[in-house]
Formats: sequence, C-alpha cells, structure tokens
Amino acid sequence: MLSDDGQTAMFERDNWTSCIGVMARVNGGSEFGFGTCGAYGVSPAMALSPDGNTAAAIIVGSETIINLYRVSDGTLIRTLTGHAARVNALVFSPDKTLASASSDGVVKLWRLRDVLNTQTITVLGTDGSPVTTIRSLALSPDQKTLATGDSSAVRFWDITNAAPLSTIQPGLTCSDNCSKLMDFTADGQWL
Repeated sequence: MLSDDGQTAMFERDNWTSCIGVMARVNGGSEFGFGTCGAYGVSPAMALSPDGNTAAAIIVGSETIINLYRVSDGTLIRTLTGHAARVNALVFSPDKTLASASSDGVVKLWRLRDVLNTQTITVLGTDGSPVTTIRSLALSPDQKTLATGDSSAVRFWDITNAAPLSTIQPGLTCSDNCSKLMDFTADGQWL
C-alpha cells in the first residue's frame, strides 16, 4: 500500500515469520526503512496513514492488539486494545481516525490524537448473528461513510451514529480468502 503522496510504501513479507515492512523516502531523497516480525503466519491486517507518517499493523501472535508505528524511525508509539477477537482489517482516514474490524463482527473507530474509541459498530448478518468474516474496510473521502466487506455483503454505515445505510449482497460468497482491498473513489461516489 502507498501513502497519498506516493512517498511511503507498506508491505508484508512471509517466510516462516510474519514481517511488516515500511519504506519511506524522506526529505526528497534519502530512503528509510524499518520492519517488525511476529510469529509464523501472515499478518491479518495493516494500514498506512494517508500522510505516510503512521503505520498500523497486527502482528501474528497478538492478533487483538493494534500496533501503531512512527514511520520516520520505526518506533512503536502506541498499542490499541479493545477487540476481543482477531483484528482482520484496518483503514485510516485523512484526519487519522483509524477503523478496525475483528472476527467477532465488531468495528471500532479510534480517534488517535487522544486514543479514544469514538464509535463501535456490531455487524450483524441476516440471521441476527455477528458477521465473523469482515475482511475489508473503506472510509469515504468526506469521512461520513464506512464500508465493511465480508464473505457475503458490502455494508455501508453512517459513522457519526453507527447507523446502517445500505447493504449490497452480490449473490456470491467467498471463504476466508476474500479480498482485503476496498476503497472509495476520490469523489466518494463509487466503491
């Protein structure tokens, strides 16, 4: 994934350990990189802030904890706790709100400037039980709408009050290998 200015990239490498890497071009020329590794397996989620200054990652072995790193030097600056199950998806908004989704159907919105969980959404399926397969998140450019993608639907939410707006059920389902990539167009009209 790339920062909005195209100067910072975040990637994952999996070779017996789960490693998150970040490469940044600092001050127009010098490159800086850092990485961190967890236990064996692929990281369930990672995100890069639009300005490229903050990276968020879930490290295998600590799947309920969100790690926030300062990209300029790789320092772990904060951990966010509050999910009871494995975090599968992360996305930043331009104002550095972080959305996180876990495998118990819970989506949390975190205001990072004061580390406050500002909103919690429980995603329920048609049978009323929590959706355990949320694999992707997207925030609209106006920061008013959150999209969640799971194994059977894309759901839209008003993030000011956690109210559901609409659901698109494409008529097909997928397993745990659902796409983790989803984003709004710049004008917010398409997902």
